[in-house]
Amino acid sequence: MEKFVSELRNKRIAKLALLTLVIIGVFLAVFLVFSKEPEPTGEFDKERSSDDLKTKEVYWLNGPFAEYEDNNVITAEYYIAVAEDEIFVLSTGRYNDTEIPIYGEDIMGDEIDSAEPVLIQGKGEYIEGDLRTYSAEYYNEVSGEEILTADNLDTVFGAYYLDTTNKGNNEALNMWLFIGIILIVFLIIFAAVSFKDNKTLIKDLRAYEEKGQLTTCEEDFLNAKNNYDKKLKIVLSDRYLYNFKTNLYIIPLNEIINVYGCCIINNKIQNQEFIAIETKNDAVYYIAPKAREKNNRAVDALRENLRQKAKENSDDYLI
Repeated sequence: MEKFVSELRNKRIAKLALLTLVIIGVFLAVFLVFSKEPEPTGEFDKERSSDDLKTKEVYWLNGPFAEYEDNNVITAEYYIAVAEDEIFVLSTGRYNDTEIPIYGEDIMGDEIDSAEPVLIQGKGEYIEGDLRTYSAEYYNEVSGEEILTADNLDTVFGAYYLDTTNKGNNEALNMWLFIGIILIVFLIIFAAVSFKDNKTLIKDLRAYEEKGQLTTCEEDFLNAKNNYDKKLKIVLSDRYLYNFKTNLYIIPLNEIINVYGCCIINNKIQNQEFIAIETKNDAVYYIAPKAREKNNRAVDALRENLRQKAKENSDDYLI
């Protein structure tokens, strides 16, 4: 029965490997689509919000005048950005990850006249809360005049700042990373259950082999293996019933005396109907539960086919 053991093991492992590759392939394909940075749809306008990515040419920055902390970690810094004909509030990653020169550090005095513009991109976000107050206070400090307040900030900076830390796909990436983690956990659990099931099956086969019961049905199985029902995990030949669901049952058809539908097992009502098989040694096997509506016909067909073959093989079958 080594050939049977090897064949069954390879079939199950191959099926698991194929399913794993398909799931990983689909996830990677979708992840690549969502991880692609979206194309900008226009120029940033400090008077309008923007759900799409926008661009802007900036010459230099003043600041930073404010920072944003997330769990005690600085994740963004705020500057006054100087463009061709306007100034506005700009948010960058920590330590200015935009390559725009900072006045007083990267660029000094008359150097601003020869500064080259840097094209950046981000999303327009509303200036609110403390950011309005900090923006006004910093502008007044730099200009040396008490001009702006949180209330009239829009007259200089507009209503929106350009957030360069928002590339438009962070939420999608986080979602797919989360889904990826769930898939990995699922695959690990699925692999563990499948290999455990395979190990149990091999153990059952060894038990039949030690009893000398496999020799008589090995050739029969190899001839009938193409009749394997993947959903019900059953092979029905002209002489034997092979059930691989949870535990392995090899039942000679000439030992069967009755086949019927049953919803009671060990005096307990089940929420599924099983095929009950009674044998001459008073054993009863319960196989092929009607787990879903779509497999009911398959179970009914198997029951009738099994009943007919049992009648043909057993003189003691109950009429």
